[in-house]
Amino acid sequence: DDFGRWIVDGLNMEKVASEVRVSTGETSPFAFIIVTPDGKRTVLWTRGTAPYLVPEEILPEVILSGRVLILDDIEIVAGTRAAAMAREAGITVILDASTPRAGIEKLIELTDEVVMAEKFPFRLTGERDFRQSLRAILKRGPTKVTVTLGEKGALYMDADSWIEQPAFAVNTVDTTGAGDVFHGAYTYGRLQD
Repeated sequence: DDFGRWIVDGLNMEKVASEVRVSTGETSPFAFIIVTPDGKRTVLWTRGTAPYLVPEEILPEVILSGRVLILDDIEIVAGTRAAAMAREAGITVILDASTPRAGIEKLIELTDEVVMAEKFPFRLTGERDFRQSLRAILKRGPTKVTVTLGEKGALYMDADSWIEQPAFAVNTVDTTGAGDVFHGAYTYGRLQD
């Protein structure tokens, strides 16, 4: 569909090496984003009709070609297979978590680091305190957990540390992509040690 062609063209234009599966007769996911004058946004999103990847479609050569594997919580079944491949090869697995979906527990067990949205730890654990909820997530397997708090900054916890990082003061024009940029910068920082 037009959105799918636009997605593939954008990846090609940015020279992003990508394995893309095209499903004939399906619609691609897409979003319309409404931005208010103060920079806040509302996302109107549809998943489309393109089928989810199945674990057998995960290509080991793609997973094993990097030093870090970043997953989200949309395609949990395929993501769990990819995480298992990466972990077995000693590749760091980072999970971008926003919504606790069915099967997320197994994916978290196979994840080294979780970077999550503000409400995710409470929804997953049932705890109402950040420290308690992040400790509960660390017990499930990851060694590092981070919560993004938007204009309030971020929280980080590992076995030895608790860090509260205030947000940097910026003139916000549009918050679209802020989380994606955070995940990219976080991963870049991890790769630089």
